[in-house]
Amino acid sequence: MEIDGSYGEGGGQLLRFALGLSALLGEELKVTNIRANRTPPGIRPQHLAAVNAVAKLSNARVAGNSIGSSSIAFSPGRIVGGEYEFDVGTAGSVTLVLQALLPVALFAERAVSGRIRGGTEVRWSPTVDYFEHVFLSGLRAMGVDASVKLLRSGYYPKGGGIVEFRVEPVSGLQPLVASGTPSDELKCTGISRCARLASAVAERQASSARALLANSGISVGDLSAVSTDEPLSPGSSITLWASSPSSVFIGADSIGERGKPAEVVGSEAARSFVDCIKAGSGTDEHFADMILPYMLKARGRSTITTSRISKHLSTEIHVVKELKVAEVSLDSRELPPTLTLNPNP
Repeated sequence: MEIDGSYGEGGGQLLRFALGLSALLGEELKVTNIRANRTPPGIRPQHLAAVNAVAKLSNARVAGNSIGSSSIAFSPGRIVGGEYEFDVGTAGSVTLVLQALLPVALFAERAVSGRIRGGTEVRWSPTVDYFEHVFLSGLRAMGVDASVKLLRSGYYPKGGGIVEFRVEPVSGLQPLVASGTPSDELKCTGISRCARLASAVAERQASSARALLANSGISVGDLSAVSTDEPLSPGSSITLWASSPSSVFIGADSIGERGKPAEVVGSEAARSFVDCIKAGSGTDEHFADMILPYMLKARGRSTITTSRISKHLSTEIHVVKELKVAEVSLDSRELPPTLTLNPNP
């Protein structure tokens, strides 16, 4: 398989997606022009951590796995399983390493478990809370037995967060259907976190989110505020997710930054959540691009609706079509857009 890493969104997600496909299909992969349009271009530490994690898990031969590299050759081997330790080495995202690792771990010969160190609540990536309460709930609907546990939060710039994970192997996945309108019984639950800051920060984030949700007519369940002094760097985050008897996989998060009031952090996440609910979709835009690799391994047709078509999702669909590994369609003539994928036999 040969993939142009500058196509579409042209970022790290394309590289992680390609690596997972290579390991799952057992085919050699070459990716060129990696992050060619980004500054700085090439592989960065968080991408290298994902490459090395997938390579170690799949006993792959790799060339070009170094910081700044613009191309990589990846030849996967046997996916054995076992216990692993991975360290991003910076505040680079732990959940993005998990994104690359998990679809491969599902088809190992035995359970895969271990710890990953790095950033757990950082910009441009899902929080560990989102990964646990939104994404893994979607995977459970497909028959996956996987868990993550946040042992210590990691914020920019020092990172140092610790996440424990375990993935049980599967022989196949059930198709996913998440296309219905969220029911009236839906509630928003969540968690507001702060580290090495006054506990009032987490409480203000939660209060702001709760007020905006209530004003938008959305029932609010448990929205807890957690404060700790264990992380290496100060920081804060809030993650919200849908609790519903129907198959709805929707979440939203926001990260605190210097000079960004706690009230803005809370309302930012709540506004994103409300927009997804108003779209009437079964998933949020981030869930849609994260779940696509698993739909490729399902035993039949999967159908989901999404609140928005992200560049990540469009790029992944392009790759799937180019490689001819599934019949895939994205219908945006009516809202919310519908993604349908039927794996090739």
